[in-house]
Amino acid sequence: MKKLLAILLALVMSISMLAVVAFAEDEATADDAQVEDTLNGDEAEEDADLEEDEDDDDDYDYEAGDFDGAVVKSITAVAEKSLYDGADCYETAEYDYDDDGNEIIGAEYIWWDVYAADPYFTIEFEDGRVVEGYDDDICYQTGEWTWDVTDFITTPWEIGTNVATVEYKDVECSFEVEVLENPVESITAVAGKALVEYIDSYDVDIWYYDEETEDFVVTGTYQEYYVYDAEPVFTVTFKDGSTVTGTDDEIYEETGYWTEVAFDQSENPWDLGTNTATLTYMGVEFTLDVTVIRLGDANADGKVSATDARLVLQYVADIEGAAEKINITAADANYDGRISAIDARSILQTVANISVG
Repeated sequence: MKKLLAILLALVMSISMLAVVAFAEDEATADDAQVEDTLNGDEAEEDADLEEDEDDDDDYDYEAGDFDGAVVKSITAVAEKSLYDGADCYETAEYDYDDDGNEIIGAEYIWWDVYAADPYFTIEFEDGRVVEGYDDDICYQTGEWTWDVTDFITTPWEIGTNVATVEYKDVECSFEVEVLENPVESITAVAGKALVEYIDSYDVDIWYYDEETEDFVVTGTYQEYYVYDAEPVFTVTFKDGSTVTGTDDEIYEETGYWTEVAFDQSENPWDLGTNTATLTYMGVEFTLDVTVIRLGDANADGKVSATDARLVLQYVADIEGAAEKINITAADANYDGRISAIDARSILQTVANISVG
């Protein structure tokens, strides 16, 4: 068997050398052009950013430091957006510490992101100056933020009109915030590609804190995978019958909300095969199946063998049926972003346990 593999390896190496020569000149030319385009693009982007920053600065009448010691006469705010139940809030609790430094967990409550409602502030000072804008604008001009001091424990928010309270320079301001029913009916997600073992993952220590020794104790490691590397495509169905489909970035651009990972891989480490991720969108939970494969397993049958090398060569030669059988991610055995005879050689080297060099 090893003799046969050695013969196959020699043949593939001969083919791959021809492929390397063919690729080299094209790649060198393409790389030079790409570097030049990238440099030109970076310079243009930096110039545009500088111009945009200068334009933004011109929009302000004041700068931080101009209001040192200034006394606030009045402050008002108007929420420009509504919040959604389940999307702009989360469950939390009061936290405190006793005299020995031990954490005390108090009343549980629902905290709302008041600033997601985009409150627009108007602050009048005793000297007659007036500053307007969102929280970032106020801080940029006066050097101080507004602070949310809403008491969600005493007065829990519900769907409908609620009152938020913020503080600025010890002066409080209250304004109304509308909370709407969560608009999401359901969400589905499909992974765009498989993740590759040890390529799309990294080692994470499993540990706990030993109170007696006051040391962190490592009990093992596992492979952590970044769910979004699987390039999932989401479809959100809303209660009004409309739908939005796209990547996480596209969903955010369309709706203003991201999807979020809502599970801990340390509790159930992923392995080869199909794994299930739990995510949320606007507070609604859904699942995504992600396949983890081994590099070189071109036919995704769970093992790397000479059959995978043969399938790669069939794909490179454009033999009918190969494209339907091959897993492109796993077939890229040397992980250079393309499928070639070199990948078949790498697979055979793996099967024959020959070091790549």
